[in-house]
Amino acid sequence: MLVVFSGLPGTGKTTLSQALIKKKGFTYIRIDEIEFAIQQYNNSSEKIGAIGYEISFSIALSNL
Repeated sequence: MLVVFSGLPGTGKTTLSQALIKKKGFTYIRIDEIEFAIQQYNNSSEKIGAIGYEISFSIALSNL
């Protein structure tokens, strides 16, 4: 099962996700963390486009 949370900042996505992780033992993938790691690796603060989403989808697929 794949559950995706999307929405504006401060709407409770992370809070709800963390509750589901504790209750169901789901895997948690946060696109912001992936994008931050890519920027750190490239030593850049530029936007990286859709690559964070593509990596997240690959990780999610491998966990299904």
